[in-house]
Amino acid sequence: MGKHEPPQEAVSAAIYVRVSTDEQVQEGFSLETQVPQVREELYREYGENLYETVVYPDEGYPGWYGICDPDNSHSKCRPGLTAMQHAFKEGRHQILGIYSDDRLWRGGSVVEFLEKHFVPYGLRDVVCVRGEIDLTSPSGRFSADVKSAASRLETEVLGQRVSDGLQQRRRDGFAHKPPYGWRWQEAQERPPDQRRPGIARDEEQGEHLLWMVKQYLAGKGIRSITQELNDRRVPTPRGGRWWGRPSVKHVLANCVHAGLVETESGQYVEGQHFEQRYYEAEVFYQIKARMERNAKLHPRRANVPEYLLGGVLRCGHCGYKLSCRRVNRDNRRYYRCYTGQHRGKTVCTRNSKQADLVERAVLSRIRVIASDPEIARVSEEMLEELVAQTEQQLEHDLARLEKQLEEVWGQYEFWSEKYYQGEIDHTEFEFHRQRLLERRKDLGQRLDETRTALDAKQQRQAELRQAREVLKDFDETFDGLTLEQQREMVHLLVEDAQMFHQEDGSTRVVFSIRCNGQFERVIPRLRGRGSRGKGPESLTMREMEIYKLLGEGMDRGQVAKELGIQLASVRVMLCNARKKLAAADDDEAYEIAKNEIQANADWLFSGRRRRRRPIDPNKPPLTPRQAEILALKAEGLKADEIAERLGIAANTVYVQLDNCRHRLGRNTTEHAIRHAKQMGYI
Repeated sequence: MGKHEPPQEAVSAAIYVRVSTDEQVQEGFSLETQVPQVREELYREYGENLYETVVYPDEGYPGWYGICDPDNSHSKCRPGLTAMQHAFKEGRHQILGIYSDDRLWRGGSVVEFLEKHFVPYGLRDVVCVRGEIDLTSPSGRFSADVKSAASRLETEVLGQRVSDGLQQRRRDGFAHKPPYGWRWQEAQERPPDQRRPGIARDEEQGEHLLWMVKQYLAGKGIRSITQELNDRRVPTPRGGRWWGRPSVKHVLANCVHAGLVETESGQYVEGQHFEQRYYEAEVFYQIKARMERNAKLHPRRANVPEYLLGGVLRCGHCGYKLSCRRVNRDNRRYYRCYTGQHRGKTVCTRNSKQADLVERAVLSRIRVIASDPEIARVSEEMLEELVAQTEQQLEHDLARLEKQLEEVWGQYEFWSEKYYQGEIDHTEFEFHRQRLLERRKDLGQRLDETRTALDAKQQRQAELRQAREVLKDFDETFDGLTLEQQREMVHLLVEDAQMFHQEDGSTRVVFSIRCNGQFERVIPRLRGRGSRGKGPESLTMREMEIYKLLGEGMDRGQVAKELGIQLASVRVMLCNARKKLAAADDDEAYEIAKNEIQANADWLFSGRRRRRRPIDPNKPPLTPRQAEILALKAEGLKADEIAERLGIAANTVYVQLDNCRHRLGRNTTEHAIRHAKQMGYI
């Protein structure tokens, strides 16, 4: 408040000082300058009536941080400022001393900030070393608001200049900071004509980086890679013990490893470190394309490796991704739509089919296409057409938007200069400022969309090339791959797939294969367990499979071994089949059902059905952390209690318990605990 006669009674003053950077905190120069000058100004103003001064410092906090909100633990706040407000609430101070108004608040009007947080609690006067803050008159409040607006403008201009400098650094091919696998260049490594510091390879971390990329491109998921890194005790980028999935994903998705630097969203230039790159740009685009495909997967159980079409297959009636579940007492895999049960619809409640049949329908078509010699030629034509249609138009749009953005920034500087020279008032300046900021935001969004489209073109090229290479060797390599690798290969080839349940009980599968267009297969309805009546249509699929193998010359023991079931189960199913067909023996039953078996031969399997992924016998089934969590769960502790005891998040406990059930091959936690105790794992 303005200059006036000192009060007759003694008063107490709070001195608030702040520095915002770590360098100023370590040097202490700014604090040592502010406190003596503020105290000297207070003594000159109040003299002997000033009986107490208390300093409230904030070291390393920016000016837009506010007062701590007890209802919001994530709010950005300053502890010194909060402590000073509590002191005013308790009536311990009446005067506030500051070095300048921007030390107190940079998030808007200083007058509004003081009137909201301090004046209601007994603030009488504000003593400012650099300037004057008068809250008693309209002209004093207006003057303080103008100074706050000028300070805010200066902050925005400075921030924009810093951002432009970093942007120019990226355009010149210099990374902002070295990611995992890289380090800052030593003085002797820097070329004589290079002024800025660059990055160089860290060979020790580079070995782990290349291993992660190799595993990911081979079909392994980020969770599996993370778990193996922790098992191998590989240090994290900051030297920690435990890797997290976000950290692994960030390492894999970084363009720096390919010798590139991202200038804008989806725009890359060759970096200063290009000659030291770990791999080519094509590999980076393949990694990015796979991550985008995985981001579209169904959030629940669609990323399980044993479901080759999980996350790609959608319900043809409602459009939602199909869930991947195991049902029935024989634990068969199914693709099933649960939308009808959750949203009150009836159209999708019966849209389900065994995963083995759906995958067989898609894979059989892919195998036919893989043997077509025209694949390479068609792929090349699609690549050329894609480049011709998109590149020229997108680059033209990008240049036009960048020019418009430069014009907006020029207008912003024009009105800022007029405001500084006093040619326009604060109200008119704020009008132009808000208009130009909205225009800049709109142009920025359109620029991001255009750059994303350009980036999508490059990713599309990488996907088509990779799909072409996969198709060339599909028949020779697919059957020998792991489930994760097979799933990754199918996701690379199948762009979209839909499943329709038809009135006659059959299932229609419509799917698109990259470079080859759309295809359709119809899976006939095969009578299930519990069917009645005579005739071959009453046989179950498993019974037809048994008779098919018997007709090929196998005995019952060989059939049981081929299908992975008990010999007693084969005898029971054959007995039931003979009763349905009214046949005296198996030979007569086979002759009766022969035509139906041949009609459905495409959908009958001659091998074991895929069960849960077997556990590697040479690897412990549980990691030390999983065994520890499962042991605590066996003691009766809840997830929150386990998380508190181990110092981890409760969600991590749930994930690890799910991993324990999967590794031990049990459906419930109780069964997993019982099995782990029996085997001595916990």
